[in-house]
Amino acid sequence: MRLISSRIISSDDSYSFIKLVLWVCVLSVAFLSWFFLDRSWAGESRISEFNLRAEGEMLRVVLEARVGVFSGASLSDQGREVVIELKNVDAKELGGLVANLAKPTALVKGVHVLPGQDGALRVLIQIIAPSEVLNETIVASSPEWSRWELVLGPNAGDQTPASVPASLASVRQLPQEGRVDLILTGNSGLVAEVSFQDQPPQLWVDLPGVAHGELVAAIQNFRMKDPLMTGIVARPLTKSSSRLIFNLSETADLVVEAGALEGDVGRILIGLAPDSPPLVQSRDVGQLERIEVDELVGRLTFVLPGIGGGRANAFTRDDPSQLVVDFLGWTPDRLESAAGSFVSGNPAVIAARVESTRLGSGRLVFELSGSAPLLSQNTDAIPSKEGKSVQQVLTLALRKPIEGEGGSSSSGGLFASVPDQRRELHDRARPVVIIRPVKLGDEGYWVKQALPTVRGKDAVGLMGLLKKALNNDPKYQSAKSDFGANQEALPQARAEQLPTASFDYQHIGTYQHILRASNPSFSTGSSDYPSRNLTLTITQPIFKVQSLVKVNQASLAVEQAHINLVAAEQELILRLASSYLNLLAAKDAQGLARAEREATKKQFELAQARLESGLGTITQLHDMEARFALTEAREIEANNKFDDALQGIKEIVGTDMGDIEGFRVDFDASPPQPASVDAWVQAALEQNLAVQSRNLALEIARLEIQRQQAGYLPNVNFVSTLSRQDSDGSLYGDGQKVDNVEVGVKLNVPIFEGGMTSSLVREALSRREKASQEGEQEVRRTERAVRSIYHLVEVSTQTLAALRKAVVAQDGALQARLEGFKAGIGNIITVMDAYRLYYSAKRDYLQARYDYLVNRLRLKQAVGTLSRVDLEDLENLLKSHNLPNRAL
Repeated sequence: MRLISSRIISSDDSYSFIKLVLWVCVLSVAFLSWFFLDRSWAGESRISEFNLRAEGEMLRVVLEARVGVFSGASLSDQGREVVIELKNVDAKELGGLVANLAKPTALVKGVHVLPGQDGALRVLIQIIAPSEVLNETIVASSPEWSRWELVLGPNAGDQTPASVPASLASVRQLPQEGRVDLILTGNSGLVAEVSFQDQPPQLWVDLPGVAHGELVAAIQNFRMKDPLMTGIVARPLTKSSSRLIFNLSETADLVVEAGALEGDVGRILIGLAPDSPPLVQSRDVGQLERIEVDELVGRLTFVLPGIGGGRANAFTRDDPSQLVVDFLGWTPDRLESAAGSFVSGNPAVIAARVESTRLGSGRLVFELSGSAPLLSQNTDAIPSKEGKSVQQVLTLALRKPIEGEGGSSSSGGLFASVPDQRRELHDRARPVVIIRPVKLGDEGYWVKQALPTVRGKDAVGLMGLLKKALNNDPKYQSAKSDFGANQEALPQARAEQLPTASFDYQHIGTYQHILRASNPSFSTGSSDYPSRNLTLTITQPIFKVQSLVKVNQASLAVEQAHINLVAAEQELILRLASSYLNLLAAKDAQGLARAEREATKKQFELAQARLESGLGTITQLHDMEARFALTEAREIEANNKFDDALQGIKEIVGTDMGDIEGFRVDFDASPPQPASVDAWVQAALEQNLAVQSRNLALEIARLEIQRQQAGYLPNVNFVSTLSRQDSDGSLYGDGQKVDNVEVGVKLNVPIFEGGMTSSLVREALSRREKASQEGEQEVRRTERAVRSIYHLVEVSTQTLAALRKAVVAQDGALQARLEGFKAGIGNIITVMDAYRLYYSAKRDYLQARYDYLVNRLRLKQAVGTLSRVDLEDLENLLKSHNLPNRAL
């Protein structure tokens, strides 16, 4: 199909015609590009399943979506909010899924869709009771779909250990802008149960384990600093429990609650704000018109016009960072129009949503990028633009949030970080540190995005070293560069489906000499004239199966690159932890070698003195001299190994590392849980990153067969050509200008290419078989590794206990040899043998501890769950030398 339009133009006015035709061609190509490309995605669902299921006290969140849609999830607000990050999802589709979602009302308060960063969407699940993550998994249900499940359960951290009786030391009040905070200070066993009474308005705080007399003493210095509270009363409930009653001037809502533990001191924060039920709807009740956000000199100003007929109260929260505005007496639907149309133009304000207070009034919540104290709130009467009416406007001023800033500005720094609700109380008997067993259900799966941040302090700690390693380790940086390169596969594949345009220009000079002409109209002689050809060609692929398959391959390749990058981070964490523990082991060996040399030196000097006094023999002296020389050699070797271990750390982080403190705490090792190697193997086959990468490689190889087989199919392209031929003269007369416009569809049917396509198909088949065999090899290798490491961790628990007993036994034997030598029983050789056996047993035990810790990390890496959380746990364990202990 081809249309050709040609005309001869002798004037320069043809430029406007060419410009018009060019625009027509460009618009035609754009329309066809949209029609043939974008329509293939229309109506395609990106999420096949999203539901919430109640399983007793547990809540299971299930999301099945296309690969690349799920970006991460996090738990915030003391376990009351789950935020799911989604990419490349249509807002209407997601909103429809949430609207039709069956919500377990006993566990879930509400589900909302919020805008995220860079066009992403967030699903906010509000949970009634504080919860913690019990399990999280993500598996590839098919090459194009992944299934993510999150299991939440009651926060066990809110339970008080029975071994710690509760005590209360003080109660004080901290008035804030828009709210009032109560701080209860006691010990680690302090628990507060909060409830409200509306007739008359009261706040009840039940304190299990706090006797009435102790409560009375704690409130002796309590001072009323806010008009919301009018009185305080202490009443006994039982012999060991009591109730704290606050009389309120009006009904209130619980807006903040948190607990923190600092050493043995526990603190509980209770934040209150005024509350009231919504009034009967009438015309006199206003409706929020709009929301405006301005920024001026480090301050954010929120302007909310149209609040007549209601009472507004604003306050801020710090975890998560929020500005909350309660419209007391209003129903929530009065806020929905303004909140629904609100689009933040300031990066400090992420989104707005509508909730309800405890008594049902409307609440407007603004998500902020960081902590921001409320500076002022004012309500003013401002005339309308027409001057015919007066409008009530609420103006709020906040300090501009500093992105990523933590801390609580509103509570005086008492709750400056996410609180550790309840810490485990360890047995004070030796060993003083009890390591929790490595579990399949531990948090830290590689898909989670809300991982602990690497702090800048503790430069010689593991997390500080990890921060340096992430920036300086050549192997990890190489993996990051490889990930960046592989990400370009997708735009390159999509480029083959987009229009291409080319411009050609040709300038020709013609010189001719006519010697003789039979036609008198052609004069003889020499002449020359130039000519110019300009051509613009636009091509849009319409049907090209190979490019469509290549896009699918590129999507899988990008996902594979992401998995490989996460695997590189896991490998970096394991290398860093292994090198750090190797450094600690080298330091221990250095200390043991030095101690053994010093002990041997003293015995050698004693042997010399005994020989001079006639109590010893020359044989004993030579024996002691040989033993002393061996201990000197061991110390030199230990020093060299310590220096090499320091260089091992430098190889990863790129900088020299100063000296470190040794790990001197004894601990009990725990076997893996569940205590079934088959469960660990099954988890590894589903979650191991290397296995997942091989599975994606197999799928890419399968698609490569389809792509090469598509070489037998025809290709259809839309082609548009615009050309101009401009000549100043010719053999036949004066010059001319010719504009040509060609618009058509080009069909290309491959018939024979010398057997190239058949050869490429055979090559793709062989490569698929290669990928299949490599995948099978990876599965077998992973299963073997998991079984081996599992048994190493399991056996280490028994080995450590046996080696600990050996150290104690050799210590006792050494003391007995020394006492016997002092009493004249035995000789100095037996004493030195006892020293050698003691230091050998201690050296074996200390090395076994580090092997056990490394094997725990290797086991988690094998099942694909190793993360920065595990490195932080290891760092906390290594820092536990500050605890009171009896080190070996």
